[in-house]
Amino acid sequence: MKHLFPLSVLALSAAGLAACGGTSASNSSATGLSAPTVGSSSDSVPSSEASSSQEVIVPKVAYSFIDSKLVDGNYGDGSWNAYVYQADLYDNGVYRYTETTMTYGYSMMLSTSAIMNYGTYTKGATEDGVTEYTLNAAAEVFLNAYSKAGGFSIVVETPTQEYPVELPAKQQGEKNMANSKQEVINECGLGKKIYADESKFVFTTLDPDTDEEGEPVTTPSGDVSSVLKDVNRFEIVNEFANPGSMGEGSWDGTVHIATIYDDNSYNYMTTSIKYGYSMLLSTTTVVAEGKATIGASEDDYTKVTLGVADEVLLNSNSKAGGFNIQINTINATYPVEMPAKAQGEKNMANSKQDVIDAYGASKALFLSDSTGTMSLVNPNE
Repeated sequence: MKHLFPLSVLALSAAGLAACGGTSASNSSATGLSAPTVGSSSDSVPSSEASSSQEVIVPKVAYSFIDSKLVDGNYGDGSWNAYVYQADLYDNGVYRYTETTMTYGYSMMLSTSAIMNYGTYTKGATEDGVTEYTLNAAAEVFLNAYSKAGGFSIVVETPTQEYPVELPAKQQGEKNMANSKQEVINECGLGKKIYADESKFVFTTLDPDTDEEGEPVTTPSGDVSSVLKDVNRFEIVNEFANPGSMGEGSWDGTVHIATIYDDNSYNYMTTSIKYGYSMLLSTTTVVAEGKATIGASEDDYTKVTLGVADEVLLNSNSKAGGFNIQINTINATYPVEMPAKAQGEKNMANSKQDVIDAYGASKALFLSDSTGTMSLVNPNE
């Protein structure tokens, strides 16, 4: 990774962090971000080899599925852990699997974490509308976990990681160290079988025949460089509103993940949960991709402006409300339904631009130069 933050860790329990249950290189830029490397192997052909007859084939997300759950936490009455999972399966056999966790207790947000794994997958049989996919053990793992309450920030990026490196604690007071990439994969990147409903864009890890989760998949993955470019920054932050949009007793929680690549492109993902009426009301994830502009560093923060997105991938569902929505602007057919802004509304997009306007607008982020926790507003104002 470009930045490693060996802060002293006031450890929370594994249930609090849930980062692994469910890089270190010097900074060479005055902006706090390393100088971009234009033309990585994943998206260009060297000029000496390029010709009019050659075509660069860019992998595209063929299938995207989400899942979420809310479970009681380990910090007494009212504590909880909220998980959102997304499996993005590219058309060339590479997957990106993202897990975000928010841990709440003692009337505050205790910790937030995100894991983004890259590996290869195989597609199995389809039965009763459910398709089995085998996600092999991750080839690369990106982990970010922080707690303002606990006073720690942990970032692990296996493509460039130096070891030993600290991982989130499994129990309070523990120093959980990984001494190799394989140890990180063993704890945070083992594969799994997922069972996906391709009509509803959701998945589960529970075998439909047994209603149980299978053993972790240890089969190594193949090459993922076609999808994963050189990462410069991998930073997260949460937004939490209590009460939430549904009034007293509700809450809204979102985890923001910004991945900035060396060629100044970006992947910006949000995973959001709405809770109310004593149930999980809806889950929405948005992935926007485009080009970023890097600003100057000021008082430990570098301003990064995400340009208007080139593409947006949206998933939204509600078991309570009975809807399943997916929009992938790469191949969407319009008009297409977007998540409602008000109860009972039919919110339609008539073009790709409508989707971009709603979910891919330009925005400024402020990336920390010393921790992995970004800010959505200028912290120096």
